[in-house]
Amino acid sequence: MDYEKNIKELNQILEKLSSESLTLKDSIELYEKAETIFKNCSEYLSMQTGKVYKIRQELDKYNEELMD
Repeated sequence: MDYEKNIKELNQILEKLSSESLTLKDSIELYEKAETIFKNCSEYLSMQTGKVYKIRQELDKYNEELMD
């Protein structure tokens, strides 16, 4: 997943939704696409946060071992 690319696309969709005169059908399709992108980005960030937390735990454990 390219997080930055998805955020850029999400911003483009939001701009279209707020500035263009769209049909209801087009607006709903864009909204659904934005919702999917947002969900994917949220899941990605959650996974990355979990990885950072795990690394932090390992570093803390390593530091404790050095102190003993």
